Amino acid sequence: MLAGFRKYSAGFTMVELIIVVVILGILAGIAIPGYRKTVEKGFGDEAKVVLQAIYTAERSYRLHHNTYSSSLANLTAYIENPNTTGAKFVYSISSVAATTFQARATRNSKYLAINQDGPVDPGHWTWPY
Repeated sequence: MLAGFRKYSAGFTMVELIIVVVILGILAGIAIPGYRKTVEKGFGDEAKVVLQAIYTAERSYRLHHNTYSSSLANLTAYIENPNTTGAKFVYSISSVAATTFQARATRNSKYLAINQDGPVDPGHWTWPY
């Protein structure tokens, strides 16, 4: 045997390292979209909770003023303004009359909505990803 050469080396070969990196890349490629979808679904669940709070505040406002509010600013006695810095959605109230209203949570041109009767399209009241 030549001096300085051993029969077995103690490290990894470049091919073994490349295989490990490729496998990790494939696993990340599978996991990251699922993670993003789960995070986006969480945002939608948060929006549903806020819309339910707006619904309750609107009902209370109507009880005291005999009409629904056309602005979130009028509901501050009942809830905090959900359009704060860092909010994932933009909340708004539209289609207001004495007996009707519609509140929306909008994100990236998609939205969830609730009106005086409850969730708009309750069979499909889920956040689309």
